Amino acid sequence: MGEFVSIEVERTAKGLNENEIQKLDILSGVLKSPWNVVAFCQYVRDANEISLISLVIRKCDSTYQRIALTYGQLLDPHPIWALDGDPLSYGN
Repeated sequence: MGEFVSIEVERTAKGLNENEIQKLDILSGVLKSPWNVVAFCQYVRDANEISLISLVIRKCDSTYQRIALTYGQLLDPHPIWALDGDPLSYGN
């Protein structure tokens, strides 16, 4: 059986507001999504990295509940998950 993953895509990081996040969380709950995504068609250097980091939510077992993806991550053909690394993080 498959799972639904809810995704909110915005042109820029500034386009995402609390109301949109709340709708994403409600939709994820209704669909019983194991995690959800916010994605931005903007490179991380052009976005506020602090606000991107605050969007990421981890569960108590350290798996993701919500990830935030930027243009660079979306376009990377070979993201590398190195030992003790995470291609989805922003330096934390």
